[in-house]
Amino acid sequence: MATVFFSNKLATLLNIPKSRLTAIPTEDNFSLWNAQLFSVDKRKCLIVTNKKTLYSFVALDILKKDIEDFKTFFIDRLFRQLQHDNLLTTELKTLIEKDFQAVNLLTTDNDKKTIGSMNDYIYHTKDFIYRKSHISHVDSYSIAGLLNDIPMGALKYAKPIERVNKLFSPSVDS
Repeated sequence: MATVFFSNKLATLLNIPKSRLTAIPTEDNFSLWNAQLFSVDKRKCLIVTNKKTLYSFVALDILKKDIEDFKTFFIDRLFRQLQHDNLLTTELKTLIEKDFQAVNLLTTDNDKKTIGSMNDYIYHTKDFIYRKSHISHVDSYSIAGLLNDIPMGALKYAKPIERVNKLFSPSVDS
């Protein structure tokens, strides 16, 4: 099961009730995510980031109706981003479809590492958009592709794309 932790602003927009975790998830895989709402050019935007790999996807100029069925939105955008980044294999698609049949939506877990990385990504996203002069001149998958190719201090300067590759590549014994 996938778990997505919503920022307070996003939880309020989608009327997600405040929730308390009875147990803190300790899964060290691809199923724990954070989602945060931000604005650019007075337009709502969304970033969703995996806790383990910091792999992200971005949705620009969204409306509430676009994300009301968050599970479908989440899985569709994730598949599209993985495909854009040339990471989507048949095995990975099957694994995600199986593991993400249920998506648990919770309010923020205040994970400072992930939220700090997301804030950095938001800064870069706004910079990319402003360089193109307007939000309508950019592609969200291209922006996320650039974000996923940035070495991150929280990953000891590895790139999120490399971490996803490592997570889903078969181990090679030397």
